[in-house]
Amino acid sequence: MPAPPATVDARNPKGDRSGPPGVGLDVSGTGYLGCRNVYVFFDGTRVGTLQPDASGAITGGGLSVPGDSAPGQHVVTTSCAPSGDAVRATASFLVTDAAVHRSAFVTALPEPDQISFNARALATSAIAAVAFILLFAFPYELFNSTVEENYDEIRHWFRLPARAVAATAHGRRRTVGFFVLNLLAAIACGFLSPDFGWNRNSGVLLVGMFAALLVMSVVFSLPASIAIYRRFGERGTLNFLPGSLLVSIVMVVISRALDFRPGYFYGAMAGLAFTSALSEDSVGRVTAANWAFSLIVSIGAFLARAPVADAAAQPGASVWWIGLEACLVLIFLWGIESLAVAMLPMRFLDGKKVITWNRVAWSVLFFLGVFATVHVLFSPNSGYVGQTAAGVRIAVAVLFLVFGAISVGLWAYFRYRPQRWAPPPA
Repeated sequence: MPAPPATVDARNPKGDRSGPPGVGLDVSGTGYLGCRNVYVFFDGTRVGTLQPDASGAITGGGLSVPGDSAPGQHVVTTSCAPSGDAVRATASFLVTDAAVHRSAFVTALPEPDQISFNARALATSAIAAVAFILLFAFPYELFNSTVEENYDEIRHWFRLPARAVAATAHGRRRTVGFFVLNLLAAIACGFLSPDFGWNRNSGVLLVGMFAALLVMSVVFSLPASIAIYRRFGERGTLNFLPGSLLVSIVMVVISRALDFRPGYFYGAMAGLAFTSALSEDSVGRVTAANWAFSLIVSIGAFLARAPVADAAAQPGASVWWIGLEACLVLIFLWGIESLAVAMLPMRFLDGKKVITWNRVAWSVLFFLGVFATVHVLFSPNSGYVGQTAAGVRIAVAVLFLVFGAISVGLWAYFRYRPQRWAPPPA
């Protein structure tokens, strides 16, 4: 006797087959015997992964309608293949219009109960993290050391003028600039969400992100602030590095170009600046402490998001829950993604300070940052939203190979050229 066909049903947390963009989805169905995992798709975009029980039935919550879904009828499908090609069952869901709802930036990040902690998934992410370090960190270190050794000559290639010492702003001007630049960084981060624009919903997202940036600017540097205050009695002043805003914009553009969601956001380099001088070892130590603390805060934000997401995913959720979830999501993403980037052993990045102080501490921090990024955003069983995960992996791998080739080529040029360049007389 042939097995009955598979079924699927998708409802919002209140039991209706309708809801605004970003609303939660409770998915159930039968007929999935023989499937190791059942992948759930919303209009062809994967929104989660469920595991069938012994009878072949699936049930699970915590999934979400993508935040950029347009009002109207949409299709929920299931498949035993990650690609979703072989559709097993289909259901309809009506997306209703709402002035304020969860954005695509938020719904793209899996919730804690969607992350796989089985040994195979953890080992896969660990191997990917080690490969990232070998393919990315080593070329960066080679590139960085080559540039440092030949910095004046490289500047001469581009006919760059001598570097000038910039004046430092003080008092009210510095404070106003700090808040304005953080606001600009929040606007840039908002464009990680495809539905970001001139509307009330984007305003709520912007406020949540701006609050997250302010929190991160001060809270993430607490270990260094406490150490310097105890030693010198200095409390520090608000500081923002404008150049980091350009890096953040480039990251957002790359994320949108690759359709990578929730996206890669390096964050704004803002915090507390100090005039007290520290030794090189002390700088490396407090920098490592800052990033270790930031990782703890990021994980705390990720776990705290679970009850907030449950409230924000309800039909007609309060604007406060929606904004708070956006804030927690950005804190988590900034923590793990920025740790991975900041620990690159490149000139002017924190990784160079830490690796100079202690290579073991640097290795641990870099590995944790890359591992968390890979496991949460790229694991096939994490519920990561998006169809382009494979394409993103290929694009990133190509970028790694290109940068590695450039690094080796630059090193080889300076290593084997017939004569050294001499700076022109003053």
